[in-house]
Amino acid sequence: MVEGPVHPLESFPLGEKSKDWPQTLQGRIDRMRKIADTTAGMIRKWCPCLLLIEGYAFAVNPKRSRAVSLAELGMLLRDRVVGYADNTVEVPPSTVKKFATGKGNANKTAVATHLAKRYKISFKDDNESDCFGILRLGHVVVGYESAQTQFQTETAEVVRTLIERESA
Repeated sequence: MVEGPVHPLESFPLGEKSKDWPQTLQGRIDRMRKIADTTAGMIRKWCPCLLLIEGYAFAVNPKRSRAVSLAELGMLLRDRVVGYADNTVEVPPSTVKKFATGKGNANKTAVATHLAKRYKISFKDDNESDCFGILRLGHVVVGYESAQTQFQTETAEVVRTLIERESA
């Protein structure tokens, strides 16, 4: 197993709750640019060999306006960060869920519970647990740590296949 950097989950200053987000188009664009630029700056600083981005899960969240805002931010983030790592791959949410729990259709509570138990860590919310799960999946993919279960081995292989497709 290769030793690699483990970055602690940092408190990312997203600002106010989503219900208080700017109401004007320019205000929303400015906020999303700030988030994307801050994220890109952190990624540039870390110089990762692999960047995994969780794919969209619109079917799970029926709140259209929030889903659209997240899609806009997601695309802006992708625009800012692609190219900062040797490989950048979008990973389906079901792959991250399977890595964490063994089931690709697990809910967010199950993901957080399994990760907390396996890695002896607690999370502020399900966003942190999702982030931690994709981080650990990335560590297995690049060899910083070994898979602990068969389903972790399988999901790491799925990601390796995605990397090969992106590189082709």
